[in-house]
Amino acid sequence: MKKILLSVVSLLTIQTAFGQTKQYTDGFFIVNEDWFGHSNGSVNFVNKDNTVDYNIYKTTNPTEELGVTTQYGTIYGDNFYLISKQGNRLVVADAKTLEQKATFGTIGGDGRTFVGVDAKKGYIGTSKGIYLFDIEKLQIGALVEGTDKVGQIAVMVRTSKYVFATSQNGGILVIDPIKNTIKQAVAGKFISLVQTKDGNIWGALDTKLVKIDPTTLQTTEVSIPTAKIANTWGFWNAGSYCAATQSNDIYFASGINIIKFDATTEKFDEAFAKVPGQDTTPKQTIYGAGLRIDPASDNLILTTVGAGWGANSEQNWAHTITNKGELINTVKLSAYYWFPALPVFQDNAAPKITDLEATYHINSATTIDLKDKVSDTDNLASAIVKELEIIENDDIAEVSINENDELVINPLKNGTAKIKVSFNSNGKVVEQLMTISTAVLGTNDLTKSAVNIYPNPVNNVLFIEVKEADKAEIYNITGTKITEKTLQKGKNQLEVSNLPKGVYIIKVNNSTFKIIKK
Repeated sequence: MKKILLSVVSLLTIQTAFGQTKQYTDGFFIVNEDWFGHSNGSVNFVNKDNTVDYNIYKTTNPTEELGVTTQYGTIYGDNFYLISKQGNRLVVADAKTLEQKATFGTIGGDGRTFVGVDAKKGYIGTSKGIYLFDIEKLQIGALVEGTDKVGQIAVMVRTSKYVFATSQNGGILVIDPIKNTIKQAVAGKFISLVQTKDGNIWGALDTKLVKIDPTTLQTTEVSIPTAKIANTWGFWNAGSYCAATQSNDIYFASGINIIKFDATTEKFDEAFAKVPGQDTTPKQTIYGAGLRIDPASDNLILTTVGAGWGANSEQNWAHTITNKGELINTVKLSAYYWFPALPVFQDNAAPKITDLEATYHINSATTIDLKDKVSDTDNLASAIVKELEIIENDDIAEVSINENDELVINPLKNGTAKIKVSFNSNGKVVEQLMTISTAVLGTNDLTKSAVNIYPNPVNNVLFIEVKEADKAEIYNITGTKITEKTLQKGKNQLEVSNLPKGVYIIKVNNSTFKIIKK
């Protein structure tokens, strides 16, 4: 009877005055294992005003069910991917309304995790390897070769270059997302992994963290002073190990303590916060992966249950803790055996392109750093995937995006080319068309040039690359010398933000270059 009443209440709260399905954009989801043997998994939604919509997947889809023991959920693009251990192991729903799009009982093994790879493809983590998922056609694909040899697959992270996947017996797998092959593995009995704001990957062992450079894959270790990260492989859940989006911090639970790790200073705060409710009956404890960071606010969301079994497990709370360790809000959920698996946050913002020009006049080999040209308020900028398409005249210049997320342009002959650069942030894609004009130098001049000056036009910082130490002199269009700068061998920066808009001449190494200050 209790279950039926909760569903009726949820149904009433989900419908608007005109019977339209509610859109869940202002608050956070709690994915629940739910009451094993009595009900399949469920999803609750905590609204900004602290009201709770219960069992929202079931009330939005009255004739449908999630799988048995729903352990993981993530939003990628327009879809909410809900992963269960058995039954409907993968459910794909609309990210805002939770209206069902597809269900899959067979995914290659018991459900573990999901990660979006690009706009067309995702990876499903299972107890028996990683399988491709066609996002456009909503179809399960082939096994990623070799991933069935390493035991269960846990948390996966998509960086701008690779997919990093935690495996039970094979360490952290580094997967080429274009070829869908394992590039290499980072050895260790890893429990989970995250990507921090600075772009680094941090693998979690029980008593230490391992930093992995996302490009070179070089590793360094940092020992945890006294705390220990719980091993979640036995009855798998995603674990409390998580990273912030706005700050360069990692958090995890150890017993009743919440530990903060500053990934910049590599210092631990083992007294950051404690699980609330230690002086009440029943005491509160974290269940499942009950700790995640709200990307919009940088606050921690901590879900707890009453310690012990039986009726204590009917008591559930959702706490909000600031990044300073202060408890600022608590929501008590209706009594029921929810067994919360983890909080999930809506992806409301789209990536934004800034300071990327529509036209570039290129007179020599030029590199444009794309990392600072796009941002996303509720996702990591360092995880945004950049892609390139040459639209017109691919013989004008060699254009590519290198492993450092830089657009590299090498002029081949005079002319104009058109390219499209795409930025994929957690499944949301923005694009910019660009014109590349190489009508400044002739082909012979390009091959002899020992100086690279870019971008052109320029807003704030001009980069000057020279093969040997030299000097740069800047003149206005009338020939008056404005300033000069001593150049070191390699890449130099010249601040030009204070210059008025207009055309300037730069003399370097007996060569003259015309630039436009915007």
